[in-house]
Amino acid sequence: MQKRIISLIIFFSIIFFFAIAFNISPFLRGPGEYIPDWRWPYYFVNTISKIWAPLLLITILFGFIKKFDKNDAQIKNKEKKLITFLIIWAYLFIFSVLYFSRSGIFVLVERIVNPGENGQFTASLGITNIFSYLSNFNHIVSALEQHAKSHPPGGIVLFWFLNLIFQFFPKENFISNLVLHGSDFAMLWNGLLAGQKLTAVFSSILLPFLLTLPIIPIYYLGKLLFKAKTAFRSIAIYAVVPSVVFFVPLLDAFYSVFPLVSLILVIQGITKRNLGFLFLSGMVMGLGLFFTFSITPYFLIYLITLIILLYQKQNLINLSGRVFKYYTALLLGLSSFLILCLFFLRINLMETVFSIKLVYRSYFPWVFYNLYDFFIFTGIPVFILFVYLVKDFINKFLNYKAIKQNFLFLAFIITLITVDVLGVVRGETGRIYLFFVPILVLLVAHFLTDKIKFNTKFFMIFMLIQLMQVLVMQEFWVMLW
Repeated sequence: MQKRIISLIIFFSIIFFFAIAFNISPFLRGPGEYIPDWRWPYYFVNTISKIWAPLLLITILFGFIKKFDKNDAQIKNKEKKLITFLIIWAYLFIFSVLYFSRSGIFVLVERIVNPGENGQFTASLGITNIFSYLSNFNHIVSALEQHAKSHPPGGIVLFWFLNLIFQFFPKENFISNLVLHGSDFAMLWNGLLAGQKLTAVFSSILLPFLLTLPIIPIYYLGKLLFKAKTAFRSIAIYAVVPSVVFFVPLLDAFYSVFPLVSLILVIQGITKRNLGFLFLSGMVMGLGLFFTFSITPYFLIYLITLIILLYQKQNLINLSGRVFKYYTALLLGLSSFLILCLFFLRINLMETVFSIKLVYRSYFPWVFYNLYDFFIFTGIPVFILFVYLVKDFINKFLNYKAIKQNFLFLAFIITLITVDVLGVVRGETGRIYLFFVPILVLLVAHFLTDKIKFNTKFFMIFMLIQLMQVLVMQEFWVMLW
């Protein structure tokens, strides 16, 4: 079975790579051109001379996997070092892929400064009083640029805080004195104050690091639910998922930290029968909602998790009461955070939900393309393993024990389908659905490690195909200009 799966992964991946490279159909990239619809642009620039950078990182990763893809005990003994290494590796790999790209590493600063590509940095520049700004945020958000007008103020506050720090730095330095000429970016750059230029440059270094932070809760959730080896493979897979690598310096991958930590607290609250964990879980989710509303589907994941894990055959009558009690504790934590925001920051996050204007496109064909886009950007190998996982679960569906053991899969698949059917997201799904990626890689890592028992050699082939897809997509598609 292992050889058959690997053969399928190689076969379908090669077909997809050629389809991308030769642009056999624009529908591979989306249903229609932007504006008004959405389609990832095809734009080939030969950058093969720069491929040495990601290949060097890939070689290092394979040496790391070969050495440490061992048994649970060995991984547990060195887990902090393994996590640290993978965070550093993922951070450097992001930069290596940027270097390999047609735009190069220094495009990061332009993506931050350009309001048409980010918007949150630009919005932060006009803040004179943070409390006054937040209290009026719901009235001005629709007039902001790009991602600033489609998110709560968390990202803007982050840039404001960095600006606040760097305004105290010496105004005369290499970066602040750098004057650019002859481009639209030069006009934006030359219009910044010294501290703002430092913020832009520092942010280009900091934000890619923030995008690697989900590795930490993914590992601990994997160890909590499965075993250390599965957790180790989960974070290795996460580091090579295309959507995690591509959308820098947008913060979508970073947002996953909040619902993952919250999910860990939910499970711990059930295990320890401690409502305090549920309350704290709600607080963490509240902090996440300060940055983005895209993580709200996790509330359905938590509800399904509570129903399955609290269900016991002999206590079916009491199930609704127990679920209500635990879920109420979670919502009380969330409400407490929202009240704190209202009283101390003077922002009504509930009102912000209705102030943000979403992009509305036709329901069809996005009900199909949402799932297509999501799985394409997680990688063909991940998708094929997930199909096998679905098939395996269906064969055991009527088994009570199987449902209990696979609560995370059920919560994931029900929530994914629900979000897709509701049609809230219609375009750029590969980026916007990033909050689903950590759970998907956990499920896939569990399946290939504990169910079909991939050895290190097969796991490395799996990883190699994932990495090849990152490079092929980067070479021929445009995720960010």
